[in-house]
Amino acid sequence: MSTSRKTKILLVIALLITIGMLGAYALLYTAIKEKTSVAEEITERANDLESKQGKLSLSLTILKDRAADIEALDAAFIKESAAAVFAQQLEALGPRSGTTLKIESLDPGVAKKGASPVLHFRLEASGKFDQIMYLLKLMETFPAKIGWGEVQLTRVDDPAALLGEKNKSIASPVWKIKVAANILNFIHE
Repeated sequence: MSTSRKTKILLVIALLITIGMLGAYALLYTAIKEKTSVAEEITERANDLESKQGKLSLSLTILKDRAADIEALDAAFIKESAAAVFAQQLEALGPRSGTTLKIESLDPGVAKKGASPVLHFRLEASGKFDQIMYLLKLMETFPAKIGWGEVQLTRVDDPAALLGEKNKSIASPVWKIKVAANILNFIHE
């Protein structure tokens, strides 16, 4: 066999090997490309799920960390079902201030559309001037947001008629206060 023929055969063999290797490379490239795109899609889904899980976990952690704050904030509002408890707390300010206090009315207001609900109340108290002023201070620091309406303070000329026969000998003048106000941090249930 001649050298040129051997060279041609070797050249054809080399060309066939090169074509075979290019075909194998193309097949390998497309297979890896498909697997890479599938892997990218799976990674993207995993990242989305991890992100959602992370947000959910963060939200739960925040809720747990803020549970005491949420309870304190919830306690700052007066619910419709707790209006009687509120009335008892308000009436307790009378003996604490040394006045005679009576709640005349307690009425949950009708909430207009877009307006916040309120709890209307009217009370009347009587006592010495400093006791009445102390009662007003107690009401101002009461753990409820009070929207003051009408406050009427009058001096009573006949304290025996107001306080009863047993207290006729009171030397200092007796004052009477009437308050009409609203509780602004009231919640209808």
